[in-house]
Amino acid sequence: MAQIYNIYVINKSADTQNFWLFLKPPQAMEADPAVFANSSACLTIDSNSQSLNNFGIPLQYRVGSGATNQAVGLDVQISSNVSLDAEINQAFQANYQETVPPKKGPTMKQTGASTKDGTIQITSNNFDKPGNEENSWFSNMSFGIQSAAGFIGMTWSPAPGMTRTLEPKFSFYISTGSFDYNSLAQWTDVSSQAATVQLSDFKQFNCTVTLLPNGTWTVSPGRPPQQVSAQAYQTLVSSHQALCNSHAELISLANAIEPLGDGLAATAQLDVITEVDWNNQLKAADGAFTFLSGRLRVGTALAAGFGFFILSGVRFTIKNGGTGGTQFDFEYNGTQSAQNIKALLHAGVEAEFRK
Repeated sequence: MAQIYNIYVINKSADTQNFWLFLKPPQAMEADPAVFANSSACLTIDSNSQSLNNFGIPLQYRVGSGATNQAVGLDVQISSNVSLDAEINQAFQANYQETVPPKKGPTMKQTGASTKDGTIQITSNNFDKPGNEENSWFSNMSFGIQSAAGFIGMTWSPAPGMTRTLEPKFSFYISTGSFDYNSLAQWTDVSSQAATVQLSDFKQFNCTVTLLPNGTWTVSPGRPPQQVSAQAYQTLVSSHQALCNSHAELISLANAIEPLGDGLAATAQLDVITEVDWNNQLKAADGAFTFLSGRLRVGTALAAGFGFFILSGVRFTIKNGGTGGTQFDFEYNGTQSAQNIKALLHAGVEAEFRK
């Protein structure tokens, strides 16, 4: 299966745009006015769209031949009657109806190897081109790539008994001009205001083309950066804030569940913290919990052997505390940051001491 190359397109202009994909012609065809651009690959993208839009392009060339009652020319819609996958260094034979009537379509087959390395060759048989065209039967020949979005390539009117030697370029134009599906266009119209994408612009088979508000283009390797709308970002922030508030309420509720016995005086005491000394060593476990320790002093001697104290819903564990003491060690183990805990616990605040 052919490798797929993706061209992602971003529209930062003020208007909805139709983005057309064209295959850049081989050098020998660039200056030939009888060779026309041909594409049916188009994406319509709104201004500043948040959706991911891309052309998926297989590294697989195709050759084709056809015949219709319309001559090959500007704005004429042309699609091949027969087309074949083509590899580099292959040669093909297109056989058109020698004389008309009857009006028959051509046949095509691979005939072997190209006579020049790195090329694809297409040869037409000997047929009465002037006589066929007098009978409104016009031959065409095409070369390009058949992508999931449509055909991208070029079309011309073949001369009888002639061999075209093509040296393909895996390069593309992205244009916003006024084109139509499989409607032949001049290369100057396609390329004059277009972004050019070359094989070297791809990173891991992806590149990004951006149309800027001033009408210029940028081409960058790789996929576009992940975009989050302002509304989606605000929703994420609000959800996180609500989760944090719920977590704080849950901790406060858990701390309040322990029964108070015969009343506050027996098992709890309110006191003002007069001094806090923090230990220098701080520890964090797995980035989820904060561990802090220190020593504090209260204004009144503790009337009972308390095991913890609560400050603004946050629980601190008492270490080495006893009845009648005004100084004791403490620890904090929770999800709040060290900065928040130090801002919460300081001299002058009132805490509730419990068993």
